[in-house]
Amino acid sequence: MKKDTPFVKQVQKILKGWSSGQDVFSLFTSGSTDEPKEVLFSRKQLEISARQTFETFKLAQGDCLLCCLSPEHAAGFMMIIRSLIYDCDLILVEPCANPMQHIASNTNIDFAAFVPYQMQAILNAGTGQIKVLDRMKAIIIGGGIISDKLRFQLEKLSCPLYHTYGMTETLTHVAVRDLKNRDSSFHALKNVEFRMNENKCLVIKSPLYPNKEIITQDMVKLLSKNRFEWLGRFDQVINSGGIKIHINQLELQIQKMVQRYFPDVRIYISSLKDSVFGEIVVLLIEAEQQERKFKQLKESFKNELKSFEIPKKVFFIQNFEYTSLGKIDRIKSLKLLKENG
Repeated sequence: MKKDTPFVKQVQKILKGWSSGQDVFSLFTSGSTDEPKEVLFSRKQLEISARQTFETFKLAQGDCLLCCLSPEHAAGFMMIIRSLIYDCDLILVEPCANPMQHIASNTNIDFAAFVPYQMQAILNAGTGQIKVLDRMKAIIIGGGIISDKLRFQLEKLSCPLYHTYGMTETLTHVAVRDLKNRDSSFHALKNVEFRMNENKCLVIKSPLYPNKEIITQDMVKLLSKNRFEWLGRFDQVINSGGIKIHINQLELQIQKMVQRYFPDVRIYISSLKDSVFGEIVVLLIEAEQQERKFKQLKESFKNELKSFEIPKKVFFIQNFEYTSLGKIDRIKSLKLLKENG
C-alpha cells in the first residue's frame, strides 16, 4: 500500500488523534442523498459504540479486523477505533469493489464490514475468497439495500451474516438483521430503543445520547420498541399527479425486472419536473442501451407495474457518480443527466 494516499493519511490522522488523547472527533455524512454534514463525537461515545459492536457480534480483545471502507465516514472510522480500544490486529485495504482480492487465502480475519456492491464483487470472484470469509466470526453488510440476487448468493457462505441499520449520527449500526435466519426485521442493539413519529419515521433512543433522540427520515413498520421493518425514505417520495410513489420500494421492484435483461447493473429511480403531473418517474440504468433488451424491459413494465409506477423516461448512463462509500451519488448523477440531457 502506498504511504501518501488520502486513505493512509486519514488513517494516520485517526491513530495520532486517538493516541494523543484527543477528545472530540469529526465525521461527515455520506452525502448520497443530501449535502455532506459534519457530526462531532466525544471519545466516550466512540467507546460506547465499540463496546456495543463487540458485545453484539461476540468479538474479543486481540481479534483481527478488516477495514476496507473509507475512514472519512463512520463505517471505516469505527473499524479503526474498535481495533485501538480492543487491541486488535487491523488489516487495511484501500476501498475498492473487491477488497478481498488483496488478501491471501490463508489469512485469518474475525470481523469485517462491507457495502452491498463489495459483497457482490467478492462472491462473483470465486471460492478462494469465500474460504477467508467463512472463517470469520461475523460479517456485516450495511450502507444499502440487499438485492434478491445478493441474498441468494450469500447462501454460499457458512459464517454469521448480518445486514445492519445505522447512520453517521449513530456511529454505524444500532440494529441488525440476521441474514442466515432470513429475518425481514431489524433488531435493536443492547440499550437501544425505537419509536415512530407522526410521519411514521423511526426515532432512535441510543446510549450515545442519554438526553435526546435521533429523528430519522426512514419510514418503518414498528413491531416493538426493539424491532422494526424498514419501508423506505420519507424524503424520497415522488408526487406524480397527486399519487405518492416511494422511490425505495419501486427501485426494488424495477431492479428485479432490469436484472433479467441487463444482469449485474445498478439502477436508481428519480424524478423530473413535469407541467402536467408535477413530477414524473425516471429510471437511470448504468449500462449501454441495447434496443432489443430495452424493448423487452418496457413490456415487463407494462405487465407488472401499475401505470403510475412505470418510468416515463429511461436513461442509460455509462457511469454513475459515486460517493467514497460506494453509494450512488444521486445528486451528482441527476445533475450530470440534466446537464447533458
